[in-house]
Amino acid sequence: MDRLARLEGQIQIISAEIGELRDRVGKLEGAAPHRLLDSRTVSSPAGVEEGESQEISTAFPVSASTVSLVGRTLMVLGGAYLLRALTDSGDSGSIPTSVGALLGLAYAVWWLGSTYRAARAGRRASAGFHGIAALLIAYPLIWETTSRLGVFTPATGASLLVVFYGIGFVVTWRGNLTEIAWVNTLLAVASAMALLVATHALIPFTVALLCFASATELRAYRKRWPALRWPVAFGLDAAVWVMVSIVGRPKGLPEGYAPVSVGLALTIVLLLPLLYLSVIAVRTLLRGRGVTGFEIVQVAIAFAIGVGGAMRLAESMALDPGYIGVPLMVLGAAGYGAAFAFIDRRMGRGLNFYFFTTLAGLLTLVGASMALPSVALIVVWCGLG
Repeated sequence: MDRLARLEGQIQIISAEIGELRDRVGKLEGAAPHRLLDSRTVSSPAGVEEGESQEISTAFPVSASTVSLVGRTLMVLGGAYLLRALTDSGDSGSIPTSVGALLGLAYAVWWLGSTYRAARAGRRASAGFHGIAALLIAYPLIWETTSRLGVFTPATGASLLVVFYGIGFVVTWRGNLTEIAWVNTLLAVASAMALLVATHALIPFTVALLCFASATELRAYRKRWPALRWPVAFGLDAAVWVMVSIVGRPKGLPEGYAPVSVGLALTIVLLLPLLYLSVIAVRTLLRGRGVTGFEIVQVAIAFAIGVGGAMRLAESMALDPGYIGVPLMVLGAAGYGAAFAFIDRRMGRGLNFYFFTTLAGLLTLVGASMALPSVALIVVWCGLG
């Protein structure tokens, strides 16, 4: 009988605790989404004097809505892993790898669409979790299917990177999602650089980085997240430098590298400085904005890599250096003209003026040394002096 009485007492205690937990869950579900879990006072268990209580506080307050969003994101990622498992199962009824890869990308694009819809509806936290899930699905998928599985060729993989980055670009721009824009850009740049190294395909992924840089410059021109220019420019500079180092080797391409047209590589190398020079010209001459620290640093790096790389590739092609020197002299003359005819009259001799004249002088000196014979070079330099 004593054992039965003790058992009944324990059952009553458990029933009371379950009821209390039910009440707490009901209060939690009815709370506002932004309310944080704080310290609660709970009834003392058996053995504690009646009227006494103990405090249970959470060391890390977490929003109930955040917990829900994290759980939903894990379910989204779980769906992607389930699709991958069905693709790699090897059974007769499994999904072909190419079809599974395309379905995975479509799955990621669908969640990017959900990101945009949530942002437009004002549910920014939900949009952020949707966007992170989509990006964590797409970029690793493109990397794996291009480098390890060989489902996509390097050119196709680079195209998919550009397309998915473009979709993310539009979604983050229209939804004003700063954090997702950063994640999208960093993952795109990292994926392109990793695939360039893994596949030894220099041209496709350098062109992809050039597309990322163009889009980032457009966004910065509209005063959207100008700090994103730094990582994209770093990735593009590194890719062009690697391409010049490998393509310009006297002994030819190393084993395992896809054939590269030196003329195409030369064109891409020259596009690097032209991209940033054109952006600066538009911002300063048409919009009247001042030159930024990024533009000063990046133009110097871009011209060092671009002009130096062009000279190296031209030498490997046995190309007359004048074909590069003359355009540099033309750009130098244009820089002087812009400085004196536009900037000096409109903005005075400030930072923009000295930036353009310094750049024009360097371009003229380098271009003349490449295009002119010794006697003519002395005359031109004396005249400039």
